[in-house]
Amino acid sequence: MAKFYNVYEVMFCGLEMKYLVLSRLRSGVNVTPAVVKAIADHYDLVKKLKANGKLEVHYPLLGRHGGVSIYVVESHEELQSLLVQNPLFNFNDYEIFPLLEYESVEKLTGKS
Repeated sequence: MAKFYNVYEVMFCGLEMKYLVLSRLRSGVNVTPAVVKAIADHYDLVKKLKANGKLEVHYPLLGRHGGVSIYVVESHEELQSLLVQNPLFNFNDYEIFPLLEYESVEKLTGKS
């Protein structure tokens, strides 16, 4: 039977943690001048996080207000800290999915 690893097992093995974050403008939020400014400031933050290696990729969703990102962090707390820095944090809903690379599975299981 296949073993499923939880985030805590990965965290405590000293492995890099990646999260796929799907963000969408919260239902009922109107695109006001404040939201437009937050969107512009958001892209400045995206550039900064990519430059310091905390954001692997970020893709805006075509035809929608939202995006998909992969964050590279050391803990849940670090991810939360990065998300609340986003100027769009109070306007967005988030879905967060922990990711595990195959190389990490090999390290966890000791098999290659």
